[in-house]
Amino acid sequence: MKLTNKLNLPLPLYRAVEWQNAHHSVGKADLSCTQLIDAPLIAWLRRQYGDQLEEDVSERLWPLYGTLMHSILEEFAAAGEHVETEAIAEVDGFRISGHIDLVVTADGLLQDYKFTSSWTVKSAKTEGKVEWDRQLNVYRFLLENAIEGSGIPHLPKI
Repeated sequence: MKLTNKLNLPLPLYRAVEWQNAHHSVGKADLSCTQLIDAPLIAWLRRQYGDQLEEDVSERLWPLYGTLMHSILEEFAAAGEHVETEAIAEVDGFRISGHIDLVVTADGLLQDYKFTSSWTVKSAKTEGKVEWDRQLNVYRFLLENAIEGSGIPHLPKI
């Protein structure tokens, strides 16, 4: 994917988004949770035509804000709170990965931070956000079926 800067945002912002894009990968997995819950056609189109796609830095600011906040929140995790936990599970020969924002091992609580507009939050409170529910459900599955070396051992089942 080609990154553009049509609004001439400061170059450090451009480089930060460029870094973020380079460091968000599926790692040792075949698919990420996000790719799994996305529409299959979108995933296929990205694989086939990803080198022809363009996205402007201005369209990547919300995810960048989220990355910044994750970095801050990681500094304040207490004992039994696992931040940015990667879990990988194998399903029918495919490895699926997810990076869970917060897992509290005492009660098995999962949290995924969302940094979005107030309009999205208002809409989600009244209409729900099915993709957010799907994401947490996949994370729970990944944690409960994590391959060795990923996830959190001895996580309480719910």
